Amino acid sequence: MLYHFPSSSIFNSFSEYNRNINKSTLDTVLNSLYDPWIEEQKKINVTYYYLANDSNYHYEFRYEFNANQTTDDHRLMIFTTGRGRTCTDYWRFPVGRRILYAMRDAGFSLLAICSKRRLYETEKFILDNQDVKWIYKSLQRWINRVYYQRFQRYPVLYIHGTSRGAAFAPLIARILPIRALILTVYPGHKSSLTARSSYSHNMQNRLILDTTFANWFYFDYCYNSPLSLTKNLNLCPFENKLWHFYPTPPTFFVALDSDPSIPMKRYTELIKLMRNNSLQLGGQLLNQEESIMLSILSPVNLTPSYMQQNFDLWYNKPYASRIFFEHYNNLAARVTNDTKHGTCRCSKTNFTYWEGFTNITTTWSLQKQAEHKDYVQDIKNFRSMFCEDLCGDIMVYHGIVSRNIGKALDWITKIDLLRHSLLIQDYISRPLRVWMYRKQSLNNGIENFSSQKVDWTVVGKQYQMYTVEYLVQDYFARLNASNSVSRHNIIWVENPMLADFFIVPHDLMYFYLRNKQEILNQTNNDVLWQTLNEGYFQKMLSNMCKRFPYWTMAKTTDQIGSNHIFTFVGRKNMGFLYAKHQKVLRNVIQLVFTDVRQNLVPPKSNLPYSHRDKAMSYRHGYDIVIPQFTDLKLNESLFSIRNSSSYNKKILFFFAANLSHTIALHSASPRLTSLWSNFSIVRKSTTTTTIEGISYETLLIADDNATSDEYIKSMLRSVFSICPETFRPWSYRIYEAIQLGVIPVILADNVVLPFERFISWQSFSVKINVSNLHEIINRVSNITSFKRYIAQKLRYASSYSHIFRWPYAIDNRVRYKKETLVTNEYFNGNAPNVFRYISLEMRCRRLEQLYGFTSDTSSPISIAAQQKACNNHPTICPCHSKWPPLAFQEYI
Repeated sequence: MLYHFPSSSIFNSFSEYNRNINKSTLDTVLNSLYDPWIEEQKKINVTYYYLANDSNYHYEFRYEFNANQTTDDHRLMIFTTGRGRTCTDYWRFPVGRRILYAMRDAGFSLLAICSKRRLYETEKFILDNQDVKWIYKSLQRWINRVYYQRFQRYPVLYIHGTSRGAAFAPLIARILPIRALILTVYPGHKSSLTARSSYSHNMQNRLILDTTFANWFYFDYCYNSPLSLTKNLNLCPFENKLWHFYPTPPTFFVALDSDPSIPMKRYTELIKLMRNNSLQLGGQLLNQEESIMLSILSPVNLTPSYMQQNFDLWYNKPYASRIFFEHYNNLAARVTNDTKHGTCRCSKTNFTYWEGFTNITTTWSLQKQAEHKDYVQDIKNFRSMFCEDLCGDIMVYHGIVSRNIGKALDWITKIDLLRHSLLIQDYISRPLRVWMYRKQSLNNGIENFSSQKVDWTVVGKQYQMYTVEYLVQDYFARLNASNSVSRHNIIWVENPMLADFFIVPHDLMYFYLRNKQEILNQTNNDVLWQTLNEGYFQKMLSNMCKRFPYWTMAKTTDQIGSNHIFTFVGRKNMGFLYAKHQKVLRNVIQLVFTDVRQNLVPPKSNLPYSHRDKAMSYRHGYDIVIPQFTDLKLNESLFSIRNSSSYNKKILFFFAANLSHTIALHSASPRLTSLWSNFSIVRKSTTTTTIEGISYETLLIADDNATSDEYIKSMLRSVFSICPETFRPWSYRIYEAIQLGVIPVILADNVVLPFERFISWQSFSVKINVSNLHEIINRVSNITSFKRYIAQKLRYASSYSHIFRWPYAIDNRVRYKKETLVTNEYFNGNAPNVFRYISLEMRCRRLEQLYGFTSDTSSPISIAAQQKACNNHPTICPCHSKWPPLAFQEYI
């Protein structure tokens, strides 16, 4: 008996068809197929890899770069397909395209990896699995030679696996930095998802939380590092039989409710096992409830328009969608023989059922016949695509599914935010980790310099402030020898893989001072400059970059070197170097004495000092300003004098001009002649100044004939010490005044001072622009409650004096008849000294970097990163003061 559609069917509900439809109309109907695959092919690139001798392990990489990146992460989704599928199926099949459309909208680039076998090896575990090994090596090459070459950065990786591909995905996810897995139709690979890595806890934690590090480790360190130059390549996959696995990544399982081959119990038992061991498998990230998810799909609630809306081949064919709907609900169209199946293996329905009943179809209108014929032709021509939709999304039997792809991608975004939050939490909960290169390794093979012994006590007292170049190295070397004991929340790490910052020791200033001529003219200065750049620094820099792998540990090429710290104590900072060297070092953090904020100076501003015409390298808020070295032993001996004299101050202003005293470790520049003249005029016109009934000698100008003791006593009797900028934008006398209990008057227009974010310079100093020098006496005379003002300033100065204290002293060794730099009582333990504030700056800078801060400090990303750091963690990164910044402020 022939089956007829009921009168209530969709077909009979149509308006009456025109039986006399002409041939051109029929041709229009039959040729109206919209096939997106035609356009999709244009988007795909392909690369083949034949690294293995066995052709079974040759691979095809089909990929598509997202032209509209919506995030800064460069997310790349890797597809591992089911048995018998090809790399193009995601682009050819409507269900695959639905997945791709969602991923493109979410900013993903796409990569499918396949072999000629159309099958992944899943029976063998990771280290014995040839598919895993050769895909790992092929992907390393593709990432470096294709992706990195184009974008100058590594992508962040995710995997979408279907069926057999879902079983294979966890295998490669344990030897690659995969941020998350989407496993559909199959519950992954139990052994791979539950195997514990033999990496240390800290190494696993960094791999899973710090994507920049993980990408660098797998795609740079394990791929580019020559075996001869590093001892730790055995940390990389397949270098030995150790289970050096990437931690188990967060996983989103998609189960099909009607799949007869995989009971739901397999999912729930695996998830339970993963949750019970989540800390050991994937650290704090996998331990979060949302890191392991199960989404169960039930058969779709089919409507007549469902296929038109989802099966994009029929976007322009509403009739095909309706005919399919009728067949889907037509019981008579189903095969009754249990040994046979219908059009698709997952269904008994014959979706071309009416094709066998010409006695009925010939009674239909011509248009209806044409539509049915077109529908049948599509089913036959695109049967595999049609069946994938039917068996997957519609019947949830076994096939590619797309219905919850939006949910899965939203989950990935949440996991990424969670990962970053945990990265920040991990960072702020532990000491700052540092590692310093061995100077012997950096200087290896550098003639004339590697053999020179560095002894700062022989360079002359006038240069001892520059000893800081050596003190930074010595401090971190001693930190290494202290068995990783944390000082000032800094800890040395034996494994440089775990370091937040890398300290680079060098002796550029020392070699300059030791090799410069007694009388320095332009010619011999140029020769020395060339020698130090080419003969020393260039070779040292080359050794660092070629002999060690850590220089490139960065998110992008533009950020290489941002985790390295150099100390530059010359007046140009790194500006002393060749331009090409400065370009290499453009992202390093400098420890410098100070600089002027040229980025804030108005274009037409008066620049009266010579340093304003010099090329200086400084990024405000990025580089770290530090004080010069002071011989604390000398100053400590004066503390009793300072305290007993604090109530006997009789001099209002003290000014040291062209001096060369032992305490004034650097003579003022002859360029202060104009200031000398101004002060001389002031002294003649106003010899005394009376404030609140007390008469002060207005100004004492020390001269060259004063002894050191006279100089010190004059300072101690003074309320203020004039500290002008000279041929450098900083003044050593600022720290001299603070140590002697005198209020420093910083005479500078836009100088940057040490540790501005962590100390209140306004509380213990005075700052006046050079152009307003003539107003200084009037401004001071108008201070209300002058005695209280002095007492308060000196009290704050006393509380801040340790900030400028280097925990070293110059010791006179009588036995050896020489001076020696030694540590003093402020070195041991956590005694407050300058390194505490250097560590605060370093800790804040690293936190800002984790939020996206770069050496391009004025970029919107950097500004936003600094704001996030200070808003979320004000105790680590205090927010910058509002405009105007300290560099431009005047205050009494």
